[in-house]
Amino acid sequence: MADRLSVVVICDGSLASLVALALEHEALSSESAATQGSAGGVGVWPATVRQGELAASRAAADRQCERFGAGLVADWPPAVGDGEDVTAGRLATADVLAAAYWAAESSVARLVWPVQVVHAEEDSRLDLASAASDRALLCSRLLSLDVDRPPAIELPFVDMTDAQVGELAFDLGVPTACCRWADASDGLLAAERTRWSAVLDSLGVAGINKG
Repeated sequence: MADRLSVVVICDGSLASLVALALEHEALSSESAATQGSAGGVGVWPATVRQGELAASRAAADRQCERFGAGLVADWPPAVGDGEDVTAGRLATADVLAAAYWAAESSVARLVWPVQVVHAEEDSRLDLASAASDRALLCSRLLSLDVDRPPAIELPFVDMTDAQVGELAFDLGVPTACCRWADASDGLLAAERTRWSAVLDSLGVAGINKG
């Protein structure tokens, strides 16, 4: 990982995290080639996950970091119990705020939150996409009370469908073996694997599961 970071990506080991890291790596590599100097590196902020997902998420994040020359900038937060009544929104707020404060204190100008909630064009989750955008905006406003230069919080996939994220994965040639659900056989991660396998198969890109 480069000494100077240009961006921090919140990572839970998902396909969206993998694609976000790939996009940032490609952009910084292109910038470095154009300027003949270092454009900085990518830091990874580990997201809060459920206890049953923790081991797979940590292993996947390590694979994703290794693949794209990134590095963790913080320890993994305590996992949430599988039966604990904590909403995804509450966990997301805590993660975004913690990562944004760290980025501000470390003079990192951008924070990428690869949240993706719209599974299909006919999906009724558009209200969740709007809520995620509002959450990021409110976090930015809260940060501005404490720091002079809060990082820009970017949500590149917030209103993208599974098919659109899958197409990006194909275009970038990312290996889905780096995803937390790659070896899942039961539980929530197995359902995640079924969901993404169907999407990728429909696009005719099952081959990116290798590598």
